[in-house]
Amino acid sequence: MSRSEYVEGERVFGPPLGTYDADWVASAALEATSASPEVVRRLAAAAWPALRAGAPDLAAALRTAVPRAPESAVQAVARTALGWCREYGVGPAG
Repeated sequence: MSRSEYVEGERVFGPPLGTYDADWVASAALEATSASPEVVRRLAAAAWPALRAGAPDLAAALRTAVPRAPESAVQAVARTALGWCREYGVGPAG
């Protein structure tokens, strides 16, 4: 079994290494912004395609993807998504 598979009945404290999970990224980013959970979730979901495309400036890509998002949410999600990718070993080609 690879490390990226869940086992039935396993207690899960985080997604498997090597995966990007927008819900977990959004949850972590919510601690750093007062933006609505819906906006933060949309930003977190938009972060992964931008990262996979090799966006040189993730915050700029998020501003384009979710134009009316508050800057605090854009920055929180960009920071959290990049940190997530480092921590979970997720690369743009992932």
